[in-house]
Amino acid sequence: MARMLVVNQTLRELHLGKHQMTDTGVERLCEALQTNRTLCYLDLSCNRITRDGAKCLAEVLKQGSALEILDLSANRIEDDGAVYLSEAIVLPHCRLRALSIPSNNIGTVGLVALSEAMKSSSMLTHIYIWGNKLEEPVCMAFTKLIKSERLLETHTDVSPYIVGGRLCLAEVFHGLRRHYYWTPSHGEDGDYACNSALTMCAISDGFPVLPSNFQD
Repeated sequence: MARMLVVNQTLRELHLGKHQMTDTGVERLCEALQTNRTLCYLDLSCNRITRDGAKCLAEVLKQGSALEILDLSANRIEDDGAVYLSEAIVLPHCRLRALSIPSNNIGTVGLVALSEAMKSSSMLTHIYIWGNKLEEPVCMAFTKLIKSERLLETHTDVSPYIVGGRLCLAEVFHGLRRHYYWTPSHGEDGDYACNSALTMCAISDGFPVLPSNFQD
């Protein structure tokens, strides 16, 4: 896969979920992504990636990679991995628009770092965090993002509520949906937030508009 990414200049999405991939595999992919300029959607969910793999991905993002959607759901990047990613997100040439990191054993340090990064980033619009350690500082940070409309409720998988005078976050089913080949899986045509995923191509009469250089 890594050797393919070095030479392939047409692939837009790569889904490698549930492959038991470790940090070594991520490192190989990241070496290839340093030269690849077309891959926009990388799905590495449900693997065995830790903070070291997240660090490699962060370095790629820092270099102005074409990546716009990164799915690391159900790995174990923890606080350090989240901090590495937040350091990349704040850079003006980072093109990441959606980050999915549910169930990664991330605590207050990492999640607050990501919330602060969102304040500085003009690109990141979608972030999914459910299944981590949503302690009070995290609840406060993401509530502020949502209330200020910096983070739309349809672009995340948590929603603030108060119980017993305590601020909490509840899960909402707005997680990053897998939609292949740059089309939304459902929703109104042309709606940027359809099914709370990212519409990666223009829609015309219910069909994806193919690139001008597309050939059968």
